Amino acid sequence: MQILSFNCYKVAPKIPLEKIAEVSKINKPLIWKEYIVLEGEHLDMFLRYQAEGKSVYIFKFGSITFVNFNEDEVRSFLENIELIVGPLDYDLFAKYYEGHTLKLDGQGYCQLVKGEDFQRYKKYIADVISIVLAKSVALYKVEKNVDYLYDEAEKVIHFLQIGKLRTNIRKFAKGISKILRFEYESVDHIKIFDRQIFIGWGLEAKEAYEKMAGYYELGERFKGIKNKADDLMRITRSYAAMSYKHGENRLYLFEIFLLALFPLSYFLHYIID
Repeated sequence: MQILSFNCYKVAPKIPLEKIAEVSKINKPLIWKEYIVLEGEHLDMFLRYQAEGKSVYIFKFGSITFVNFNEDEVRSFLENIELIVGPLDYDLFAKYYEGHTLKLDGQGYCQLVKGEDFQRYKKYIADVISIVLAKSVALYKVEKNVDYLYDEAEKVIHFLQIGKLRTNIRKFAKGISKILRFEYESVDHIKIFDRQIFIGWGLEAKEAYEKMAGYYELGERFKGIKNKADDLMRITRSYAAMSYKHGENRLYLFEIFLLALFPLSYFLHYIID
C-alpha cells in the first residue's frame, strides 16, 4: 500500500507566480492559471536535491499545497521560495492549515473520501486534492475575518438597541474601513471559485472535484461568507443612516439654540438698561 500525503498552508495574502515561473523557467501557458506546479527538475532546484514522488502546488491567493513533504522539507522549501517572492507570513502558516491522506492499494486504486467508490489513481487526482485544500484554507482565513467583523457589528447592534449612537466620526470611519478592506481582500479569495482553472479537464476530473468540494463543504462555506458579508453591509448602512439622522437632529437643536440667543440678547440688554 502507498500513502500520499497532502498538506496545505496559507503563507501570504498573495504570491507572485510570475516570479517563480521565471526563476524556475516554467513556460507560461496561453491561459495563466491561478496556480503553478513544481515537480521534477523544477522542484529539485528549490530543494537542492532530487525530490522523487514529491510536488508543490503554489496558488496566487497565498496557499501552498505540499505533496509527500515532511515538516523539514516544507520549512526548507519556504525558506528558499522567500528569496524569490519576499517574506512570508508565518503567523498565517501556523493558523491556517488543511491536510488530506490518500491510500493506494497494490493495484493502484484509491478512495477519494470515505463512502465513495474506489477508483484508479491518475495524475488529475493530485491536482484536484491540492486545489480543494488550497480553497479550503483560503476560505478558513476569510471565515475568521468575517466572524471578527460580525462580533464588531454585534456591538453596534447593542448600542442601537439601547438607543445610544456612536457619533464619533473617526471611530465610525474606522469601522467602515474594516468592512471595506474585508470586501476588497475577499475579492481574490472569491476568485478561487472561477472554473477557468478546469479548462481542458475531462469529466472524471470534474466529478472528482465535485466530490472533494462537497467533502470540504466549499459551496456551503462560500454561501455562508457571502450571507454574513451582506448582513454586515446592511448593518453598516443602517447604522450610517441612523447616525447621520442623529447628527442632523443635533445640528437642528444647535441652530434653534443659536436662534434663541438673539431675542435673549435683546431681553438681557433691556434689563441691564
